[in-house]
Amino acid sequence: MPSGVSTVKIATAVGLAPYEVFGSDGKTIEGYEPDILNEIAKRLGVKLEWTAAKFETIMPGVNADRYDIAINGIFYTEERAAQFSLLSYFGDSATVLVPKGNPEGIATPEDLCGKNVAVQTGTMYPDAITKLSKANCEAKDLPAIKQVVYGDSAGHVLLMNQGRADATATARLVADYASHAGDSDLETVAGLDFEKATYAMVFKKDSKLVAPFQKALQSMIDDGTYGKIADEWGLSQSQISDASTDAPTP
Repeated sequence: MPSGVSTVKIATAVGLAPYEVFGSDGKTIEGYEPDILNEIAKRLGVKLEWTAAKFETIMPGVNADRYDIAINGIFYTEERAAQFSLLSYFGDSATVLVPKGNPEGIATPEDLCGKNVAVQTGTMYPDAITKLSKANCEAKDLPAIKQVVYGDSAGHVLLMNQGRADATATARLVADYASHAGDSDLETVAGLDFEKATYAMVFKKDSKLVAPFQKALQSMIDDGTYGKIADEWGLSQSQISDASTDAPTP
C-alpha cells in the first residue's frame, strides 16, 4: 500500500442484492461486493470506510476526492476507462427480469416491443435497451420499447409491482442471486441475455491504490477465496481468472 494509507473510502449505492444491502442493524453494508473488498482490505491491512450514496454521485465523488473507490455493479466501458482507472472483478451480461409467471409471455426481444421496460438512470441499460429496440422493434416496423426510468437501485421491483413496468433490464448477477435466494417475486427470461460486460472497481485516474488492490484480488483468485465468495452468493457464472486493468476481451 502507498505509505501512510490506513483507511480507504468506498462509495456505493445500497439496496439491490447481491451488490450491497443494509444488514439487520440497518447500518452495516453487506453483500457480494463488500465481501470481496473486505477480503482485499484484510490482505492489505487497511480499514474500509463505506458511504451509501446515490448511484449517479459515486463516480463523480471519486474524481472529487470524496471517495477512493466507487463500486456498485459498474460495467467497464471505454468512456469510463478514459476518465478513471478501472479494475475488473467479475464478468456479467444484461438480462431481462419479469414478474413471476411471466404474465406478458415475454420470450424474445420482439416480445418487448411496445412494452414498458424499467431501466436505472446512470447505468448502461437505457442505451442497451435503445439498441435492442432499434434492432428488434423499429427496424421491423414494430412499436419501440418504452423505457420507464428509475433512480433507486431496487426501484424496478416497485415499478413492476405497481404494474407500471412489464419487465426490467438488469444484470445476470442480480438474476442469478434472486434464483439462488429463492424468495424473489421475479424470474429471468431464459435466453434473453445481451450486452456482455465486466464489472470494475472505479478509482481516480492513476490512483496509487490500483496496483495493491489488483495484486490482492489476483491472490484471492489464485488461492480460491474469490471463487468461494462468489459461490456463497450463488454466482457461479462469469467469474474471472485475471484481475485486469485493461479493457475486457470481447
